Amino acid sequence: MLLNTMLFFQEPRGYLKLGEAIGEGNFGVVHMGWHQIKRKEVAVKIIRKIEDQDTILNELEILEKVSGHENIISFYGAFHQKPARRINQELWIATELCDGGSVLDLIKSKRNRSLDESWIAYICKQVLQGLYHLRKQRILHCDVKPDNLMLTEDAVVKIIDFGGAVTGGKSDSPAGDMAYLSPEAIVCMSKRGEFDHKADVWSLGMSAIHMAEGCVPYNKLPDKALIQQITRGPAPTLKGNKWSEKFHYFIEECLQKNPVERPSARQLLSHPFITEISNERVVQKNIMKHLQRGKKNSLFLLSFCNYLLSYTNNILWLHITKA
Repeated sequence: MLLNTMLFFQEPRGYLKLGEAIGEGNFGVVHMGWHQIKRKEVAVKIIRKIEDQDTILNELEILEKVSGHENIISFYGAFHQKPARRINQELWIATELCDGGSVLDLIKSKRNRSLDESWIAYICKQVLQGLYHLRKQRILHCDVKPDNLMLTEDAVVKIIDFGGAVTGGKSDSPAGDMAYLSPEAIVCMSKRGEFDHKADVWSLGMSAIHMAEGCVPYNKLPDKALIQQITRGPAPTLKGNKWSEKFHYFIEECLQKNPVERPSARQLLSHPFITEISNERVVQKNIMKHLQRGKKNSLFLLSFCNYLLSYTNNILWLHITKA
Protein backbone atom coordinates (compact mmCIF):
# COMPACT_ATOMS: atom_id res chain seq x y z
CA MET A 1 0.00 0.00 0.00
CA LEU A 2 2.76 2.43 0.98
CA LEU A 3 4.73 1.57 -2.14
CA ASN A 4 1.70 2.51 -4.24
CA THR A 5 1.19 5.67 -2.17
CA MET A 6 4.79 6.67 -2.85
CA LEU A 7 3.86 7.26 -6.46
CA PHE A 8 1.97 10.36 -5.30
CA PHE A 9 4.94 11.84 -3.41
CA GLN A 10 6.85 14.61 -5.06
CA GLU A 11 10.48 14.09 -5.97
CA PRO A 12 13.03 15.63 -3.57
CA ARG A 13 14.62 17.79 -6.29
CA GLY A 14 13.86 21.41 -5.56
CA TYR A 15 13.05 20.66 -1.93
CA LEU A 16 16.06 18.95 -0.38
CA LYS A 17 19.81 19.19 -0.73
CA LEU A 18 21.71 16.36 0.88
CA GLY A 19 24.72 17.04 3.09
CA GLU A 20 27.07 14.58 4.72
CA ALA A 21 25.87 11.15 5.84
CA ILE A 22 25.75 10.95 9.62
CA GLY A 23 24.58 7.36 10.06
CA GLU A 24 23.65 4.16 8.31
CA GLY A 25 21.44 1.20 9.12
CA ASN A 26 19.86 -1.82 7.47
CA PHE A 27 17.00 0.25 6.04
CA GLY A 28 19.13 3.02 4.54
CA VAL A 29 21.04 6.10 5.61
CA VAL A 30 20.60 9.40 7.48
CA HIS A 31 22.02 12.64 6.05
CA MET A 32 22.29 16.19 7.18
CA GLY A 33 20.29 18.22 4.70
CA TRP A 34 18.99 21.63 3.68
CA HIS A 35 15.27 22.19 3.08
CA GLN A 36 15.16 24.70 0.25
CA ILE A 37 11.57 25.77 0.86
CA LYS A 38 11.76 26.01 4.65
CA ARG A 39 15.33 27.33 4.38
CA LYS A 40 16.58 25.38 7.36
CA GLU A 41 18.88 22.52 8.22
CA VAL A 42 17.09 19.19 8.59
CA ALA A 43 17.79 15.50 9.04
CA VAL A 44 17.01 13.44 5.93
CA LYS A 45 16.34 9.75 6.36
CA ILE A 46 16.55 7.77 3.11
CA ILE A 47 14.71 4.46 3.28
CA ARG A 48 15.46 1.76 0.76
CA LYS A 49 13.95 -1.18 2.63
CA ILE A 50 10.36 -0.76 3.78
CA GLU A 51 8.80 -3.16 6.26
CA ASP A 52 5.71 -3.15 8.51
CA GLN A 53 3.77 -0.84 6.22
CA ASP A 54 0.66 -0.76 8.44
CA THR A 55 2.69 0.68 11.32
CA ILE A 56 4.21 3.26 8.99
CA LEU A 57 0.84 4.40 7.68
CA ASN A 58 -0.61 4.56 11.19
CA GLU A 59 2.20 6.79 12.33
CA LEU A 60 1.89 8.99 9.26
CA GLU A 61 -1.74 9.63 10.15
CA ILE A 62 -0.88 10.45 13.76
CA LEU A 63 1.96 12.77 12.85
CA GLU A 64 -0.32 14.59 10.42
CA LYS A 65 -2.50 15.46 13.41
CA VAL A 66 0.06 16.31 16.08
CA SER A 67 3.01 17.95 14.34
CA GLY A 68 3.34 21.70 14.37
CA HIS A 69 3.39 22.16 18.14
CA GLU A 70 6.56 23.57 19.70
CA ASN A 71 7.03 20.51 21.91
CA ILE A 72 6.34 17.86 19.26
CA ILE A 73 9.01 16.81 16.76
CA SER A 74 8.46 18.57 13.42
CA PHE A 75 8.44 17.00 9.99
CA TYR A 76 9.11 18.74 6.70
CA GLY A 77 8.03 16.31 4.02
CA ALA A 78 8.23 12.85 2.51
CA PHE A 79 9.52 12.45 -1.03
CA HIS A 80 9.77 9.69 -3.60
CA GLN A 81 13.11 9.28 -5.34
CA LYS A 82 12.36 7.36 -8.52
CA PRO A 83 14.55 4.36 -9.33
CA ALA A 84 17.58 4.93 -11.52
CA ARG A 85 20.45 2.80 -12.75
CA ARG A 86 21.79 0.72 -9.83
CA ILE A 87 19.47 2.54 -7.41
CA ASN A 88 16.09 1.25 -6.23
CA GLN A 89 13.24 3.62 -5.46
CA GLU A 90 13.73 5.47 -2.20
CA LEU A 91 11.58 7.25 0.34
CA TRP A 92 13.18 10.44 1.66
CA ILE A 93 11.91 11.89 4.94
CA ALA A 94 12.94 15.34 6.14
CA THR A 95 12.64 15.91 9.87
CA GLU A 96 13.55 18.48 12.46
CA LEU A 97 17.17 18.21 13.55
CA CYS A 98 17.34 17.75 17.34
CA ASP A 99 21.05 18.20 17.88
CA GLY A 100 20.77 18.70 21.64
CA GLY A 101 20.30 14.96 22.16
CA SER A 102 17.81 13.32 24.48
CA VAL A 103 16.92 14.00 28.10
CA LEU A 104 18.55 10.63 28.82
CA ASP A 105 21.79 11.99 27.31
CA LEU A 106 21.42 15.05 29.51
CA ILE A 107 21.08 12.87 32.61
CA LYS A 108 24.15 10.82 31.66
CA SER A 109 26.18 13.96 31.00
CA LYS A 110 25.85 15.08 34.62
CA ARG A 111 28.55 13.76 36.91
CA ASN A 112 26.09 12.41 39.48
CA ARG A 113 23.42 11.60 36.88
CA SER A 114 21.01 13.93 38.64
CA LEU A 115 19.51 17.05 37.07
CA ASP A 116 18.92 20.25 39.01
CA GLU A 117 15.36 20.56 40.24
CA SER A 118 14.79 23.71 38.17
CA TRP A 119 15.92 21.80 35.05
CA ILE A 120 13.47 18.99 35.82
CA ALA A 121 10.61 21.45 36.31
CA TYR A 122 11.46 23.16 33.02
CA ILE A 123 11.56 19.84 31.12
CA CYS A 124 8.32 18.62 32.73
CA LYS A 125 6.55 21.85 31.78
CA GLN A 126 7.59 21.47 28.15
CA VAL A 127 6.49 17.82 28.08
CA LEU A 128 3.15 18.66 29.70
CA GLN A 129 2.54 21.29 27.01
CA GLY A 130 3.16 18.62 24.38
CA LEU A 131 0.95 16.07 26.17
CA TYR A 132 -1.86 18.61 26.46
CA HIS A 133 -1.64 19.13 22.70
CA LEU A 134 -1.83 15.37 22.15
CA ARG A 135 -4.81 15.14 24.47
CA LYS A 136 -6.68 17.77 22.45
CA GLN A 137 -5.99 15.67 19.34
CA ARG A 138 -7.19 12.49 21.15
CA ILE A 139 -3.76 10.89 20.82
CA LEU A 140 -2.04 8.68 23.42
CA HIS A 141 1.74 8.59 23.10
CA CYS A 142 2.14 5.40 25.18
CA ASP A 143 5.93 5.58 25.53
CA VAL A 144 6.92 8.75 27.38
CA LYS A 145 10.42 8.35 28.84
CA PRO A 146 13.73 10.28 28.83
CA ASP A 147 14.90 8.50 25.67
CA ASN A 148 11.89 9.86 23.78
CA LEU A 149 12.29 13.47 24.89
CA MET A 150 14.72 15.27 22.60
CA LEU A 151 16.32 18.70 22.98
CA THR A 152 17.09 21.25 20.31
CA GLU A 153 20.28 23.28 20.54
CA ASP A 154 18.10 26.00 22.12
CA ALA A 155 17.02 23.53 24.85
CA VAL A 156 13.43 23.24 23.63
CA VAL A 157 12.04 19.81 24.54
CA LYS A 158 10.44 17.74 21.78
CA ILE A 159 8.36 14.58 22.21
CA ILE A 160 9.44 12.01 19.63
CA ASP A 161 8.73 8.38 18.65
CA PHE A 162 5.05 7.93 17.83
CA GLY A 163 5.52 4.31 16.74
CA GLY A 164 3.32 3.02 19.57
CA ALA A 165 0.90 5.95 19.71
CA VAL A 166 -2.83 5.39 19.27
CA THR A 167 -5.79 7.52 18.25
CA GLY A 168 -9.24 7.75 19.78
CA GLY A 169 -8.39 8.83 23.31
CA LYS A 170 -8.33 5.31 24.83
CA SER A 171 -6.44 2.07 24.28
CA ASP A 172 -6.45 -1.53 25.49
CA SER A 173 -3.02 -2.40 24.04
CA PRO A 174 -0.08 -1.16 26.13
CA ALA A 175 3.16 -0.37 24.34
CA GLY A 176 6.50 1.07 25.31
CA ASP A 177 9.00 0.53 28.09
CA MET A 178 7.37 -1.42 30.94
CA ALA A 179 9.30 0.47 33.63
CA TYR A 180 7.40 3.65 32.75
CA LEU A 181 3.97 2.10 32.12
CA SER A 182 1.08 3.04 34.38
CA PRO A 183 -0.66 0.42 36.56
CA GLU A 184 -3.82 0.53 34.44
CA ALA A 185 -1.80 0.00 31.24
CA ILE A 186 0.07 -2.96 32.72
CA VAL A 187 -3.19 -4.57 33.85
CA CYS A 188 -4.31 -4.56 30.20
CA MET A 189 -1.53 -7.02 29.42
CA SER A 190 -3.44 -9.82 31.13
CA LYS A 191 -6.99 -8.58 31.63
CA ARG A 192 -9.62 -6.81 29.58
CA GLY A 193 -9.51 -3.09 30.24
CA GLU A 194 -8.43 0.23 28.84
CA PHE A 195 -6.44 3.33 29.69
CA ASP A 196 -6.42 6.93 28.54
CA HIS A 197 -4.20 10.03 28.45
CA LYS A 198 -3.61 9.77 32.22
CA ALA A 199 -1.23 6.88 31.47
CA ASP A 200 1.16 9.34 29.78
CA VAL A 201 1.06 11.50 32.93
CA TRP A 202 2.19 8.50 35.03
CA SER A 203 5.05 7.94 32.58
CA LEU A 204 6.12 11.57 32.97
CA GLY A 205 6.17 11.15 36.75
CA MET A 206 8.43 8.09 36.45
CA SER A 207 10.62 10.04 34.02
CA ALA A 208 10.88 12.92 36.50
CA ILE A 209 12.17 10.53 39.17
CA HIS A 210 14.66 9.23 36.61
CA MET A 211 15.86 12.79 36.00
CA ALA A 212 16.26 13.34 39.73
CA GLU A 213 17.82 10.03 40.79
CA GLY A 214 19.63 8.83 37.67
CA CYS A 215 17.45 5.77 37.10
CA VAL A 216 13.79 4.86 36.87
CA PRO A 217 12.26 3.23 39.98
CA TYR A 218 12.51 -0.55 40.18
CA ASN A 219 15.00 -0.62 37.29
CA LYS A 220 16.72 -3.74 38.61
CA LEU A 221 13.58 -5.84 39.05
CA PRO A 222 12.81 -8.65 36.58
CA ASP A 223 9.65 -8.18 34.55
CA LYS A 224 7.37 -10.31 36.72
CA ALA A 225 8.43 -8.58 39.94
CA LEU A 226 8.20 -5.19 38.22
CA ILE A 227 4.61 -5.86 37.20
CA GLN A 228 3.72 -6.88 40.75
CA GLN A 229 5.40 -3.81 42.23
CA ILE A 230 3.75 -1.30 39.91
CA THR A 231 0.26 -2.80 40.05
CA ARG A 232 0.10 -3.87 43.72
CA GLY A 233 2.79 -1.94 45.54
CA PRO A 234 2.73 1.67 46.74
CA ALA A 235 3.41 4.42 44.24
CA PRO A 236 7.09 5.37 43.86
CA THR A 237 8.34 8.50 45.64
CA LEU A 238 11.46 10.65 45.58
CA LYS A 239 14.25 9.51 47.89
CA GLY A 240 16.03 11.75 50.36
CA ASN A 241 15.29 15.26 51.57
CA LYS A 242 17.16 17.34 48.97
CA TRP A 243 14.04 18.00 46.92
CA SER A 244 11.42 20.68 47.53
CA GLU A 245 7.93 19.99 48.85
CA LYS A 246 6.55 21.18 45.49
CA PHE A 247 8.56 18.52 43.65
CA HIS A 248 7.47 15.77 46.06
CA TYR A 249 3.87 16.89 45.63
CA PHE A 250 4.18 16.94 41.83
CA ILE A 251 5.48 13.35 41.82
CA GLU A 252 2.70 12.31 44.19
CA GLU A 253 0.11 13.77 41.82
CA CYS A 254 1.61 12.22 38.66
CA LEU A 255 1.84 8.81 40.32
CA GLN A 256 -1.66 8.48 41.72
CA LYS A 257 -2.37 4.76 41.37
CA ASN A 258 -6.02 5.41 40.51
CA PRO A 259 -6.15 7.23 37.14
CA VAL A 260 -9.44 8.87 38.12
CA GLU A 261 -7.56 10.72 40.90
CA ARG A 262 -4.52 11.46 38.73
CA PRO A 263 -4.48 15.00 37.26
CA SER A 264 -4.44 15.58 33.51
CA ALA A 265 -1.59 17.31 31.70
CA ARG A 266 -3.70 20.46 31.52
CA GLN A 267 -4.30 20.43 35.28
CA LEU A 268 -0.61 19.82 36.03
CA LEU A 269 0.35 22.88 34.00
CA SER A 270 -1.18 24.82 36.92
CA HIS A 271 0.80 22.90 39.55
CA PRO A 272 3.16 25.06 41.69
CA PHE A 273 6.14 22.94 40.64
CA ILE A 274 5.46 24.07 37.07
CA THR A 275 4.13 27.60 37.55
CA GLU A 276 6.74 28.71 40.09
CA ILE A 277 9.91 27.94 38.12
CA SER A 278 12.38 30.64 39.11
CA ASN A 279 13.86 32.52 36.14
CA GLU A 280 12.68 30.04 33.52
CA ARG A 281 14.57 31.79 30.75
CA VAL A 282 17.79 31.55 32.78
CA VAL A 283 17.14 27.84 33.35
CA GLN A 284 16.80 27.34 29.60
CA LYS A 285 20.03 29.25 28.96
CA ASN A 286 21.88 27.15 31.52
CA ILE A 287 20.76 23.95 29.81
CA MET A 288 21.84 25.42 26.46
CA LYS A 289 25.29 26.21 27.86
CA HIS A 290 25.59 22.70 29.22
CA LEU A 291 24.73 21.22 25.83
CA GLN A 292 27.38 23.35 24.16
CA ARG A 293 30.11 22.90 26.76
CA GLY A 294 32.95 20.70 25.62
CA LYS A 295 31.35 20.29 22.17
CA LYS A 296 29.01 17.75 23.68
CA ASN A 297 26.36 18.76 21.20
CA SER A 298 28.20 16.71 18.55
CA LEU A 299 27.80 13.63 20.74
CA PHE A 300 24.14 14.47 21.26
CA LEU A 301 23.69 14.76 17.48
CA LEU A 302 25.05 11.21 17.26
CA SER A 303 22.40 10.18 19.78
CA PHE A 304 19.66 11.71 17.62
CA CYS A 305 21.05 9.89 14.58
CA ASN A 306 21.10 6.62 16.51
CA TYR A 307 17.46 7.23 17.39
CA LEU A 308 16.58 7.54 13.70
CA LEU A 309 18.55 4.42 12.85
CA SER A 310 17.16 2.31 15.67
CA TYR A 311 13.64 3.40 14.90
CA THR A 312 13.50 0.97 11.96
CA ASN A 313 10.92 2.36 9.54
CA ASN A 314 8.56 4.06 11.93
CA ILE A 315 9.81 7.62 11.61
CA LEU A 316 8.13 8.40 8.30
CA TRP A 317 6.78 11.89 8.63
CA LEU A 318 4.07 13.04 6.26
CA HIS A 319 2.38 11.31 3.36
CA ILE A 320 1.83 14.50 1.41
CA THR A 321 4.63 16.96 0.80
CA LYS A 322 4.37 20.20 2.76
CA ALA A 323 5.90 23.08 0.84
